[in-house]
Amino acid sequence: MLFSVCLAASLAVKAGDKEYKPDFSPLAMASQYSATDEQISLIEPDHNASASVIRGYEIYNGKCAMCHSYGYEKGATLRLERRYQGAVPALIALRTDLSRQLIETFVRKETVGMPPFRITEISPSDMDDLVAYLTRLNSK
Repeated sequence: MLFSVCLAASLAVKAGDKEYKPDFSPLAMASQYSATDEQISLIEPDHNASASVIRGYEIYNGKCAMCHSYGYEKGATLRLERRYQGAVPALIALRTDLSRQLIETFVRKETVGMPPFRITEISPSDMDDLVAYLTRLNSK
């Protein structure tokens, strides 16, 4: 509990004379992000997907979905939902604006809240497949 209080205090943002603090209470977290059946069906590649997209989906499930999937316990999805407030999908598997450069930056470099993955964890070939999966909806 002390950790949650300290984390919430460190993530507080001041705007003018107001201070905004994240709410990590179980009730607030439980009322957060859930995906629709249509969104869930779009997460899996369709039966015509390339082998690279299918391998990328498997890598996503093994390395990314633990934080970047649907459900209130998926912290990264919750943070993205709060940040974008519906302007773009909080589920990264449903985004249509991701580029290879952006994906590689977030995967390889440490960013706020996301640790980097070493080349031994996601190989260049794995990265190609992950990019193929995460950009599969860009032209749709």
